[in-house]
Amino acid sequence: MSNGGGSAERAAFVTERDARTAEPPPLWNTADLARFLGMKPTTVSTMLCRTPERLPPRVQAIASPRWVPAVCQAWAEQHSGRPKNRGGRPRLPV
Repeated sequence: MSNGGGSAERAAFVTERDARTAEPPPLWNTADLARFLGMKPTTVSTMLCRTPERLPPRVQAIASPRWVPAVCQAWAEQHSGRPKNRGGRPRLPV
């Protein structure tokens, strides 16, 4: 008979082994990022070329644009909020 310690050691070994062999989280492509931001994929592609500073930071180690989902979510939380006033004619209160 085993005392409870054997199963705890086995569970610790399994989780440690799983952590070593686990695949990295999947990266988002342009379509995934567009879906997350509520944009069209073509808009994200255009922004990537013209104004990349308006998108979350992407993974630089690979040729095709890819994003880490957790980084995108943190970026979105940091950049969310009320947009800045663009100016123009003041509106009358209703």
